[in-house]
Amino acid sequence: MNIVILIVLIVSIGTYIYINVTYKKYSKKDIAKLMSGFEVARQILDEHDLNNIYITESREELYSTYDYKRKVVKLIKGVFSDTSLTSCAISAMNAAYAVQDKHNSKLFKFKKSIEQFISILLYIGYLIIIIGALFGHINTIWIGFGIELLILVFHVATYSVEKEAKNIALVELLNNKIITKREVKRIQKLLDVTSYIEIASIVFPIAELLKRIYEFGRSD
Repeated sequence: MNIVILIVLIVSIGTYIYINVTYKKYSKKDIAKLMSGFEVARQILDEHDLNNIYITESREELYSTYDYKRKVVKLIKGVFSDTSLTSCAISAMNAAYAVQDKHNSKLFKFKKSIEQFISILLYIGYLIIIIGALFGHINTIWIGFGIELLILVFHVATYSVEKEAKNIALVELLNNKIITKREVKRIQKLLDVTSYIEIASIVFPIAELLKRIYEFGRSD
């Protein structure tokens, strides 16, 4: 079990390192058209008549996001006004989420419809595990573990949303001539990296869960 946990942790940490290194590398190279992250997102949204979608510069978020409830694309400071390849890919990806939303993508709709429920379920699972540990109820602890596993299954099932958004983003960047043919491979790589963030968010909980099960098994 120790080996399994170690492998999962290495994969998880390695994924995050790869994401950060790739982002940093291409953040130093501008796209030929010198369009800012805001301009890239705005052009893609306007092509789909999404004039009602606002684009804001967020200083509170750690990552750029699309807020489907408020219909706002939130780009972090380093992406909003930057003209790099990294900013282009991130902005296009988040604009793609808005396109998915408009066209009622089944994958996107499914994920967003139960996202809040999954967040609540996450805390419930942790609470059940803590209560079970405090009172020494083994069955209660395993119920908590079962809930955490269901959440992991949800993340795996909805990863297809990221893949679909990645394809939409690339098509829009090409159709709108925002990137050149020489930039396609670099942008594809960055879009892949952006979708890996979802993978990393899946692997970390798996590692944590395996660690808890292992520790619980030893104490039992």
